[in-house]
Amino acid sequence: CYTLLRRIWHYLIDTLDNGGVQMIRLRVLDLLEDKGKTKYWLFMQLGGTGYQNFKKMINNETSSISYVRIQELCDILECTPSDLFEITDEE
Repeated sequence: CYTLLRRIWHYLIDTLDNGGVQMIRLRVLDLLEDKGKTKYWLFMQLGGTGYQNFKKMINNETSSISYVRIQELCDILECTPSDLFEITDEE
């Protein structure tokens, strides 16, 4: 699983358009909405995460996310790492 996550991460980085400013966005809130689940539900499922760190993560206010956390999110949200991320123009 680590190898798959690493390949996906490198793919996302490699596909950035060098001509414009783009960023990788975590789509957790979108996935929660699609599943009819709340942020509180996810927070409880993750367990052991401080609320401030959780809030920063789901609001895309953090500069990194561990492979372990990506795997946990995928397991909980029943998705793949490629479902968790999207490349967007920076606002």
